[in-house]
Amino acid sequence: MGVRRLFARAKNVEADPSGSETGHYIRSVIDHVPHAFSIGPFLVVALFFSVSSASAEGRSVRDQTLQALGGLPALTAVKAVEIKGSGSNFEPFENVVSETPIHTSDDTTQVTWQPASGEFHREVGLQTAFPFPGHWDFVEIFDGTRGYRNGRDGFRPSTGGILAPARIGATQKDIWLLNPQFLVAYAEAVSERAGSTGADQYRLALKLPDAGTVWTVDLDHATMLPRRITVTETDPLLGQVKVTASYDDWRAVAGIKTPFRIAKHVDGALVRREIRDDISYSQTNLAGRFSIPEGQGAPDDTGDLYDWGWDMSHWFLRRAGMAAPADEDQSSDVGFLEVGNGVFQITGSSHHNLVIEGSAGLIIVDAPLYDRRSRAVLRALKERWPGKPVTQLVLTHHHNDHVGGLQPYISAGAELVVPAGTRDLFDDVVKRTLGVSAEITAVTEHATLAGSGRDVALYTVPNSHANDMLVVYLPSERLLFNSDLFSPGRDTQHPLWAGELLAAIRFLNLDVANIVGGHGHGAEPLQALERAVSAQ
Repeated sequence: MGVRRLFARAKNVEADPSGSETGHYIRSVIDHVPHAFSIGPFLVVALFFSVSSASAEGRSVRDQTLQALGGLPALTAVKAVEIKGSGSNFEPFENVVSETPIHTSDDTTQVTWQPASGEFHREVGLQTAFPFPGHWDFVEIFDGTRGYRNGRDGFRPSTGGILAPARIGATQKDIWLLNPQFLVAYAEAVSERAGSTGADQYRLALKLPDAGTVWTVDLDHATMLPRRITVTETDPLLGQVKVTASYDDWRAVAGIKTPFRIAKHVDGALVRREIRDDISYSQTNLAGRFSIPEGQGAPDDTGDLYDWGWDMSHWFLRRAGMAAPADEDQSSDVGFLEVGNGVFQITGSSHHNLVIEGSAGLIIVDAPLYDRRSRAVLRALKERWPGKPVTQLVLTHHHNDHVGGLQPYISAGAELVVPAGTRDLFDDVVKRTLGVSAEITAVTEHATLAGSGRDVALYTVPNSHANDMLVVYLPSERLLFNSDLFSPGRDTQHPLWAGELLAAIRFLNLDVANIVGGHGHGAEPLQALERAVSAQ
């Protein structure tokens, strides 16, 4: 897509107050139907007249919306937008039970944004409740060429001084979604529907110039103001999802109708609520707000990563809302750290899985992050152990950062082993994303994996982090693998979760010498877990 290419036509929108861009729209539609000419000229002619008719008849809906918002000339005369507000963030797949989103954080934000260029300056004060309590102050700037971050944005912070291309793409898309008045002004109409009754009878489908995203705008029947906007994005676990912003408390700011209360949902689950305290519009370019210190920041010319952030905007921003950003591509570095005889922690990212070498195949524990990470791991496994397929994939719990990459393993033929309480969830996920029924083994309290030639035991651990949590225990190695409850080699620990893990080890009478985790690095002796618990 490219940031600069996305906004290349902004001046054309300003130059045509009528909003009539039929000719360009026809060219855009034809460009997006690459096989049209191979079918024959009649399709092209039919497409031309269909588009012309839709544009001529449907523009009245967009025009009514623009008029209700304050008019296209007033909207495009705004050079800079300044927003002060506060919000709450929620996470549907980091909860204790896989049903209700958990409240992860609250924040205060001050945003300066220039719609025509895409430049933004965000000052954020983030107060986290989950997974770790904390307060984080940071600034994000995109000057149209480079991305810059100043301050610490979490307990596992982003790379210093750099605003990653994926975060730039994610943030830009979110700003458009949260400011529908400018989206309607700058976007092109793909289709429009006008009806006589019912709020949902009035709808616009919009595209920003040179961007493939379709924004579906549902309009209020009485006011013709946007009630909600929906876009389709990619979720690592669920595949294609609907991301929806709903708008309320419309007020006039400098003659432009502006929403002051917004709720955002992903696949029907609440992820954010935002209240604007103050909004102002400037007809003057505020270039000074987007200055980046000399030698700082990174260029946005990694187009693939920018597009990746744009396509998974909700996911990157949900991670950031937990003070656990995952903006960097973590698919290129795959390493194997031996923690036992034929047992390796798979390193190279913020989240690790475990590989257990069996006589005829490999057992993998957890599938972190997203499919591009899992594909990289599978390539490395094939190179390291040629001829040994992945026979089983054990998922410790349902949190998306540890299971978002499960699909490539299922496609490779692995049996899925999960806690009993999550069986239906993962069955639905596999059917939804791959269109097949996976072979699934559900573990209630204890199970032993068969067929590997090794003694591999699974136990459930009652805890307050995630219901239906499994740990993996290898008696011959006196080694235990867990995710999240205790992270060997990491400074930040959660004493409550660590205590729950220690209590389970003692109750089950497991002879554990060393512990390895889905976070941290390598293995540590049981005494390290005991020290973490005693620190509370």
